[in-house]
Parts: sequence; C-alpha cells; structure tokens
Amino acid sequence: THGMSIDTTELEPPRARPAPVAGLRDAAGLFVILSSISFNMLAVVALLPVLSMIATRFEGDPLAIFLGARFHSNGGQLFAQTLETMSSIGILVGGPIIGWVADRTGRANVLFYSLAVYGLAGAAGLFLDYPPVLLASRLLQGFGSAGIAVTTYSLVSERFEGAARSKVMGYQQVFVS
Repeated sequence: THGMSIDTTELEPPRARPAPVAGLRDAAGLFVILSSISFNMLAVVALLPVLSMIATRFEGDPLAIFLGARFHSNGGQLFAQTLETMSSIGILVGGPIIGWVADRTGRANVLFYSLAVYGLAGAAGLFLDYPPVLLASRLLQGFGSAGIAVTTYSLVSERFEGAARSKVMGYQQVFVS
C-alpha cells in the first residue's frame, strides 16, 4: 500500500446484459437462436411414447422379421428401438461433418438448411411407411439436429461475450425445458 490505491470497480465482474435488439430481423434471429436448440431434444425423445405402437405396426414387416431373426428378438420391437436410435447416430456422425461445413460456408446458411432437413426428415413418417426409408429419414433428422446444435452454439459464441453468453445459453435451456 505504498501510496497506491486499488480501484474496486476493476474487480467487479461484468454484468450480463441482453444483446441489443435493433429491429425485427435481430429479434427473429435471437428467437431462432434461443428456440431451435429445443429441436435436438425432440429428435431424441419424440418417439419414446409411441415405441410400442411402432413395434406393433411393423411386427410382421419383412425387414423387422429379418432383424428379429438375426438378433433373436421380436422384429417389431427391435425395429422401433433402431428407429429411435437412428437420430442419435445421425447426430454423432453429422456433428463433426456439419461443423467443418459450417466453418467454410457460414453458420447462418447451415442453420437454415439444417432446420429444413430436420423438418422434412421429421415429417417423412407422416407420408412414408417403408422401414428403410423411415430409418434413413431418422438418420437425416439426426444430421439436421447436429447442424442445429453446431450452428446455434457457435452463433451464440460469436455474437455474445462473457456473462451475456452464459445468459443466452441459459435462456436456450429454458426453451428446451
């Protein structure tokens, strides 16, 4: 303390402030960043309540019978569980690939296309009833989900700093909940 004083304002942590929303476009972008991450949770848990119905529906299907015979189980149940798992496989495989693509083509573009792929692949079950196509659509939905996660988190880290970044990520979790 040899004649020097310590300014206590330098020791205070920065306060999180919401990102300034300049107009409708910024507000829409913030809404997309906050809400789109919730699609990832939907991709993983949306089929859980209807797995038994899926198993019953595909019990006599040739692919389900083939799968069941190979694994000594009920083919319909195995198909339903495989269908549930395919989105997670898409997320696992798609994440690194989509991250690489997003670095080269732009995160906002990849987010837009990921949302489109997610929506189209997720809606495929409304129109298609062929097991291999359903499995492929769930895999594509996982790719879309990976793209949403990769781009959303990287957009948050690009556009927000410090405590504001933590706050936005907290708001994302509110949307997921």
